[in-house]
Amino acid sequence: LPSLGERVLYHVGFLGFVLIIARLGDDVMAANQALISVESICFLSADGFGIAAAALVAQKLGARRPDEARRCALIATRYAVVLLTALGVVFLVARNAVLPLFSSDARIVALGATAVPILALAQPFMAAAIVLAQAVRGGGFTRAVLGVSAAGALVVRLSCTYALALSLGLGLRGVWLGSTCDWVVRSALLVVVGTVIARR
Repeated sequence: LPSLGERVLYHVGFLGFVLIIARLGDDVMAANQALISVESICFLSADGFGIAAAALVAQKLGARRPDEARRCALIATRYAVVLLTALGVVFLVARNAVLPLFSSDARIVALGATAVPILALAQPFMAAAIVLAQAVRGGGFTRAVLGVSAAGALVVRLSCTYALALSLGLGLRGVWLGSTCDWVVRSALLVVVGTVIARR
């Protein structure tokens, strides 16, 4: 039930996020979609590490080896952070070559390019948040992940995106700063959750 609730909250939060972006106009919506297509490469890579972490944590805890479970979670997180940071740097350096693969409109590409530095900055935090959440789920602490996801998706992401993109007028960059704030908070909270669990 907590895992189901987490998915429901994620989609409710994402719907609110999209509604905020829609208020910025069609060009911002299209540029954001191009950026999401680029970032999906990173997201899916992190998710792969997360699935491996969840399986290994569950396996090690089932064998009553909590130290090995913690080590598996840390290794998976470290690898994901390194990979996504590297991908973020590649996308940043090659943004004028990558974005045209997802949009043929020069205005959309130019607009999207302004937010790529923020996309790159978000990658290590997104990697840590995704993998740690899966590892904690693998340990059976689904309620903790639900709480973190609710705080990130419904409170931090929506409030920061609204404030930065609309209230402060940062547009697409505000959208990506808002989502980055979400990943930073989630990764920090999950580190705290993981530390508390490890001390039990």
